Amino acid sequence: MFDSEVMAIAGMSTLASLGLRVPADVSVLSWEDSTTCQVLHPTVTALSRDAVSLGRTAAAEILQLIAGQPVQQEPVVARVIHRESTAAPDRDRGPA
Repeated sequence: MFDSEVMAIAGMSTLASLGLRVPADVSVLSWEDSTTCQVLHPTVTALSRDAVSLGRTAAAEILQLIAGQPVQQEPVVARVIHRESTAAPDRDRGPA
């Protein structure tokens, strides 16, 4: 699991240099989704969140805090977008 798609790219490169295959040996997931995740090979599974909605919620909560009002925190809604970089382990390969 990587913090961003850029880190996922670097991680997949390092895994390949170690002789590991994505996703046969190691699954890769990015905490950030972007077009980059969709154009890589393999495409990268990612956590998708509505950034605009999160920004609006954060701004509203900050204004409530400034006004001295109680803030009821809203949960962050996210979903996993499954792509080619995640799969069940390859049982045929055996231990590395």
